[in-house]
Amino acid sequence: MTIMPLTGALSLYAYIHFKNPYPDTWFPFEEESKEEIWPTMKSLGEIGCMIYFELFVYNVMLVFAGVLDKNNMVAYLAFTAIDALFYVIPMGYSLPLTSFIGVAVGEGNVEKLKVVIVSAFVFGLAVEGFTMLIFWLFLTPIATFHTDEPEALELVKALCRFYFVIMPADFF
Repeated sequence: MTIMPLTGALSLYAYIHFKNPYPDTWFPFEEESKEEIWPTMKSLGEIGCMIYFELFVYNVMLVFAGVLDKNNMVAYLAFTAIDALFYVIPMGYSLPLTSFIGVAVGEGNVEKLKVVIVSAFVFGLAVEGFTMLIFWLFLTPIATFHTDEPEALELVKALCRFYFVIMPADFF
């Protein structure tokens, strides 16, 4: 998992170093670049903490799942696999969205920022609506793919129905 971000960072470094599209922004080892390190790290830490906390909670839940009986354990594992599948869809479009917003803010272009935000909202709503439709229509085949034990299957479907209600929260 670490090799992808490292590869991306090295590729970005090489692009900036050799292509240098904005020479005024390239100052990696000068005094000016050190002035904003702490505020930047603080912001990144605050944003990262939300993701780290969520992953931590998933791992704690997995530890606690070890005390469940067989059917509940199977249902839990199947549901977390399904949840992960549908959770990454909104995450997939929200990550590049932050780049578009950052570019618009960096340019100081309020009109572009409005267009990005409205477009992202409409696109996100459409994607989430389509995802929820697929999730609801194919609930049984999706759940059956993960388990074929009848009692566990009913638990998975019940968990998925509950998740369907809170699923739009992943959009925001």
